[in-house]
Amino acid sequence: MGSLKKLGIIGVLDSAIWSVASHPNDRIIASCGSSIVIWMDKQLKGHKWYQEIEIINKRSMAGNSWVKAYEFGNLEHNRLIRKIAWSPCGDMIISASFDSSISVWEFVSKDIGWSCICKILGPESEVKCVDWSPFNNFVAACCRDRAIWFFSLDIGEKRELGTLIEYDCIGVVTAHTNDIKKIKWHPTIPMVLLSCSYDNTIIVWSPSFQLLGHDEVKGLEWVKLYTLNGHSSTVWDFTYSPNGEFLLSCSDDSSIVLWNNDQGNENKFKNLSSVNFALSDTFKMIFYNTMNARKLSKYIQIDQANSFINNYDKELYSYPIYSIEWCSYINCIIVSSADKSLHLFSVTDSKKLKHICEKANAHSSEINSVSWLNDNKKGEFISAGDDGEIALWRFDFE
Repeated sequence: MGSLKKLGIIGVLDSAIWSVASHPNDRIIASCGSSIVIWMDKQLKGHKWYQEIEIINKRSMAGNSWVKAYEFGNLEHNRLIRKIAWSPCGDMIISASFDSSISVWEFVSKDIGWSCICKILGPESEVKCVDWSPFNNFVAACCRDRAIWFFSLDIGEKRELGTLIEYDCIGVVTAHTNDIKKIKWHPTIPMVLLSCSYDNTIIVWSPSFQLLGHDEVKGLEWVKLYTLNGHSSTVWDFTYSPNGEFLLSCSDDSSIVLWNNDQGNENKFKNLSSVNFALSDTFKMIFYNTMNARKLSKYIQIDQANSFINNYDKELYSYPIYSIEWCSYINCIIVSSADKSLHLFSVTDSKKLKHICEKANAHSSEINSVSWLNDNKKGEFISAGDDGEIALWRFDFE
């Protein structure tokens, strides 16, 4: 089993927080809602980004070991900022807004702060989610109009901080029959993307293309590989195991579904490290791996947690499950629900879901986002929601 302890409140904002994202390397957190806020642990006083700005809302900040370092984005985006994601290297942030735009941000200096180096246009409706590929400078975004957009960022080398970058649209696809809730790149297979929707399904996407000899790519067209049907209502979120062998999805139907794919095939496609491939000779290697990815066996549903008993043994859990995230270094999954509770699961050796523990009333309102910290591997994670609070937690195996 295990125990869950609340370590404190990292920060409080005056409006709902829709998404939180932990930095890939350091004790740094980005949050978004009406603006983008960067929070930093005071242990990082020597970090090139570190600074403290005035805290307007101080109701939970006294004695806190975290500081609010930067706030930006509310001028460049004129509507709600729905989702943020770090670049794989952790030097940039990408944001998706209900104003139909996507922005790429880069830290320039303490005087200038974070600068928008690219404004991506094209979507004609609210952008609900965005994700940066762990293998290259490809970005995917999904919209309320059921479209998924694919972009390539031309970042280049030896550029000065804050220099504007260009982008190309490399594809637009539609297949869902209702709004798309989330998209996310596969962690170990380049150029494979999954999406979940209000149409109760998850779709797996990959490019279709032709190679001309050894040096030229003729074309690129994103296609639907297959659809996963395991929920009876909106699929709010999903998460991969670190090696991509498992997939977990959560839904408005109060269920968590565990999917499994053939680990033997999966191992064939792990020869690429997480670096920023550009559109160069390495592009052919990415395509080669993508073609092989088509041989990857389909995710198959192997378990489902339809309900589980709360601490009070009064009734079965029957609230929508909004967010879910698999830890990268321990066999533990965070789940947040509409009843303001947090739950922790693991996957057993027999490939079954196991409910470890829960925390009732973890927030005073609905929890919108959870994220594991990546720096110290001590089982720490954050949660945020409509109450404007970012809470810090630690899970300990017993």
